[in-house]
Amino acid sequence: MPVQCPSSQKFEMIKGTLEGTALQLVSHLPLEERSIMKAVELVKREFGNVSRIVDESLHRLKNFRDLKNARYEDVSEFQRNLEEAVQAIKIADKKEELYASSNVKRVINKLPESLQSKWAGHLSKKLKTDSPSLKHLSKWLKQELETLWIKETWKTTEAESSTADK
Repeated sequence: MPVQCPSSQKFEMIKGTLEGTALQLVSHLPLEERSIMKAVELVKREFGNVSRIVDESLHRLKNFRDLKNARYEDVSEFQRNLEEAVQAIKIADKKEELYASSNVKRVINKLPESLQSKWAGHLSKKLKTDSPSLKHLSKWLKQELETLWIKETWKTTEAESSTADK
């Protein structure tokens, strides 16, 4: 079950995903529930159809290059695209897209097999009551990438250290 938070906190989270002109459009709005809908209205008016932005974000994920033998940078770029899609879906209030099993499967199938296996293990441990969503997947993938980055940095530091010792 998703965690409920106050509307003012939701609005702050939404503002945190915006930048540039979009952030300027909503930065003056007060931290209250009706500001969420006002922000969506302002962004729609300025940038067009929010549903189209969601569709384009999902299309970009679907057509992302093959990640089966990907480097860290490729998976990281994919995760950023996934995070952008999640934020667009939230702003458009299209929750059904977050939980659509076809969207989740499509994203999982793009990942290298090692990450697919880790995701399956994560699901069996963590998401016993919730349906997996793009939001869950994005958050999990970001954590996996952070762990991988730390491991890679550690390996590089150890290799440099052992070379310097010789």
